[in-house]
Amino acid sequence: MRTSALFLRHIGVDQVIDYKTTSNLTDALLRVAPNGIDVYFDNVGGNHLEAALAAANRFARFVLCGMISQYNTVGLPEGPRNIMFVIGKCIRLEGLDVANYFNLLPEFHQDLSGWIRDGKLVWKESVEQGIENAPTAFLKLFKGENFGKMLVKLA
Repeated sequence: MRTSALFLRHIGVDQVIDYKTTSNLTDALLRVAPNGIDVYFDNVGGNHLEAALAAANRFARFVLCGMISQYNTVGLPEGPRNIMFVIGKCIRLEGLDVANYFNLLPEFHQDLSGWIRDGKLVWKESVEQGIENAPTAFLKLFKGENFGKMLVKLA
């Protein structure tokens, strides 16, 4: 099991799909969620969104926060080929833009600092040492060779 899957299990995630080693995301998602999904938070788009639409139950709710798989697309971006499931399954799609919630920033800071203080928030980071390794760190991001945030420690 990959380090990322072990970390996710450690923080309480019930099921993990390694999309880098899975040939068919829809089949993998249906294996870990045989009863379908009711809520989906999407930050990737593309074939991840397509798999979630296929596995969605009637009246599922989807939050679309990003489409990282489409950011560097030249020409028209790839859309989910099964978008018609939104109609047939009565799926609710809602976009989320953090700019709409800046008024909640003070409350967010208060909650977040409490979670960190209480040990309720856990994260991992990849750290490269020295500014001379900044280009290496940057390239590792695109190869998926980082775990969590990629940082460069200057001193």
